[in-house]
Amino acid sequence: MSDDLVPVEAHLAEILAATRPLTPVRLGLEEAEGGVLAEDATALRPLPSFDNSGMDGYAVHAADIAAAAPGAPVTLPVTGDIPAGDTRTLTVAPGTSARIMTGALMPAGADAVVPVEWTDGGDKRVAIGRRAPAGNAIRRIGDDVAEGDVMVAAGALLGPAQIGLLAAGGHRTALVRPRPRVEVIATGNELTDPGTPLAPGQIWESNGRMLAAMARQAGGRARQHRVKDDRRGGHRA
Repeated sequence: MSDDLVPVEAHLAEILAATRPLTPVRLGLEEAEGGVLAEDATALRPLPSFDNSGMDGYAVHAADIAAAAPGAPVTLPVTGDIPAGDTRTLTVAPGTSARIMTGALMPAGADAVVPVEWTDGGDKRVAIGRRAPAGNAIRRIGDDVAEGDVMVAAGALLGPAQIGLLAAGGHRTALVRPRPRVEVIATGNELTDPGTPLAPGQIWESNGRMLAAMARQAGGRARQHRVKDDRRGGHRA
């Protein structure tokens, strides 16, 4: 290598030394995608935020099933249905059950969920063929994330997974360093748009499009421009 040539690494180091991070701004989650999170994002509530069923099945008192003879099915009356999203305060009395959907709020009194696969799927009465211990198929408050836990750390690039975590944690916005804006300028009278008829001496402009695509791939917001040569040997818009 000639002594006059500067290595690529040296050029890159010089450019990075002159680069300053963009000022953080608060954006909605859709606009924040592709930005870099500027502060830790913590869970605003525990996840789950309420005790809920981990499976479709029947909410029961585990003791009602445990008291049965080994191998003998237990039959319980079904007192109601609890779909996901039901906000009622319900109670399951000893000796009864309630049909419950995945994600539904656990009723008071019940301490286990019997998966529907362990039953005959009854509507009015349900025959349960397998014991379910206390806590079975129940997702407790904070099982996944406790309130205040960091869900996405500062410095994270916000992609689909990070946006989903922010939303799950209760965030509508995020403080981010936004995607940098990149202006790509192609110069020369010989350049014309791809696909247009070529006059003698003209070429289809390709480098600007390639550089803009590279900038977008690296996380930037790229726009393309083209300017013509002027009579003084420079360029004009």
